[in-house]
This record gives sequence, structure tokens and C-alpha cells, in this order.
Amino acid sequence: MNNKKYMMLFLGIIVGIIAFLRYWWLFIAICLFFMSYLYKEKNLKPLNNHQKRKAQAFLWIGTILVVILLGELGVQATERLDSKVSDYVSSYRNKDKPDPKVLAQQKKDKEQREKEEKQKDLSNQLVNQWKVYAQDKSPVIDIAVFDMQSNQEFHYTNQDEQPLIPTASVIKVSVLTALLHKHQEEQTELSELEISNAENMIKSSDNNATTYLIDNYLDKATSIQSLFETLEMNDSTYNYHWGQTTTTAKDQITLLKNVFLPSDYLIDSEREYIQKLMSEVDVDQAWGVGAGSSHVALKNGWLTDTNECIINSIGQVVNGDKKYLIAVLTNHDQTMTEGKQIIEQLTKITSDILFQQ
Repeated sequence: MNNKKYMMLFLGIIVGIIAFLRYWWLFIAICLFFMSYLYKEKNLKPLNNHQKRKAQAFLWIGTILVVILLGELGVQATERLDSKVSDYVSSYRNKDKPDPKVLAQQKKDKEQREKEEKQKDLSNQLVNQWKVYAQDKSPVIDIAVFDMQSNQEFHYTNQDEQPLIPTASVIKVSVLTALLHKHQEEQTELSELEISNAENMIKSSDNNATTYLIDNYLDKATSIQSLFETLEMNDSTYNYHWGQTTTTAKDQITLLKNVFLPSDYLIDSEREYIQKLMSEVDVDQAWGVGAGSSHVALKNGWLTDTNECIINSIGQVVNGDKKYLIAVLTNHDQTMTEGKQIIEQLTKITSDILFQQ
């Protein structure tokens, strides 16, 4: 073997080693090529020219076929190897990186925990402030609030058991709600007489107007008890002496939700009508929860026929884009002034806390 052949062999080996770093199949093909070349040089000398050409053609064709076969196998093997290497590298790089879905769920869980903690803190703050104020008060107190931003409801009573308190004139919101629902079901409009009585009932707390509507349009209160049942005001019971109808602050919040929030019981125009009347009460009717803000829609009620008073107030309190619904019911007040002061102070406490959030 002369120097030229050694040089070709050396170069072939170098190229093969380089190729082997990634393309092992090319390395094998090059080795086969040079083995074929050396085999021809050594073994074809005894043959004549015709035989040499046949043998050389056979060797070349065989070498090419082997190279093609190895190439195809090599490409497939390399692709599989690349895929495995990529997966390994990717898993190695991301081994300390959590799944994005896991991160998203963790963030959601954290936000939910923070929201629940905030709501719990808010509830504790409100109830504690109410309790501190009411602890030395002798009248029965029942207060419920619905925060329209957080959709959270709060409740407190200074009694061991849930008290049932006569509604007095706050039932007039239920009367108007039942009346509008009845017309909605019958697909009829309020008559001028009904409108006049409804406005007097809410704005001026006219008792005669209330009695007229109940007796002539509400089946002598059947519709009002039906309202309680439909809205699941389960602790409210109608009394034919309608001012003695008993209820709870929570039940009144349920009623207010159907007046101030989208409801299946009333269409929007009817809800807006009630809201309008409650926001236009006479000046001498604007006490109670009206102390919570300059923008209030309310209805008050009071009974002072006995030695002790029943003083109630329900409505919506608004400050900018913040709103809440509130119902404060009191019983056994020594005077009407005492009942008013209790309601107004509890409302101020509520506004101070909710409007600072």
C-alpha cells in the first residue's frame, strides 16, 4: 500500500470520527467504502479487465446500497435519539419549574383564601362593632346587611334566639311588591287609583292607602303571604292587622334583594318603580337607615300604640359606587326617639366600615 492509500485511509478515519459524533451511520458507511476500496486493490489484480469491471461494478453497487440502507436507518435512529435528548434536556431544564396549570390553580386558591379571610375579617369587624354598641341596650335588636360589592351578608341580634318582630309600616314594601307581581302575572297595568295609593303608601306611609290596596287588590293579603312563601321569607307570617305581621331582618334583606337586584319575581321596570318611590319619601320619613348616606332609598315603620315602641327601618344605602342593603328591626323601645337612635347609630357604624373597604 503506497503513501497515497495511507493518506486516503487516514483522512477517511478522521472524517469518520467527526461524523460519528452525531451521524454514526455515516461513519459505518465511510468505513465500508474504504474497506471496499482496499478489497478491490488487493483482490482484483489477478482478474482480466472484463472481470475487474464486473467485480468493481458489483462492489460499487453493493456499497451504495449499503450506504443508502444505513443512511435511512441512521436518519430514523438519529431522529429518535434527538427526540429523546430533547425531552431529557427539556425535562432537566424544567425540573424546577412547576406546571403552568398548577401555578394558575395555586394562584386561584390563594386569591380565594385571601378573599375568604377578608370577608371573615369584615364580618367579625361589623358584628363586633354592632355588639359593642348594642350590649347595654335593653330593646330587642335585629340587624342584617347585604354588601352589594362582595355579595356577603352579615347578621346580628342581641337575643339568644332569633326574634320575630312586628313589621309595622315596613310591610308596605312587601305590599307594593306583591301588587306589582300580581299585575305582572296578569299582564295588566296599575290603575291611576292604584298608583295614587301606592305612592301615598310608600312616600307618606299612608295607612289607609295600604289597607285599601290589600283589601281591594291583594285578595285580603293572600298575595302577601304567597310572596313570603315564594321568596322563601320563611320567618315572616302575615297578620290581618297588617302592622302586626312578624318578620326578621334576614327576611327583609331577602325582600330588598328582589327589589334592588335582578329578580325572577319582578321585572326591571317594576323594581325601578319601587326604588323610585323609596328614594322619594317625605322629609319627615327620611330617618332611620337614612343616616347612613345622603343617597338612600328606604321605608320606615313604627308602632307606638302600647307602652313600648316598635321602630324599624329598611332600605339601600349608597356612597359613590358602593352600596349595601340594610334592615334594622327593634322592639320594646322605651320611646320612638330611642329606637331611631339605635337604628341610625347601627347604620352609621355599618357605613363607616363598608364604605372604607
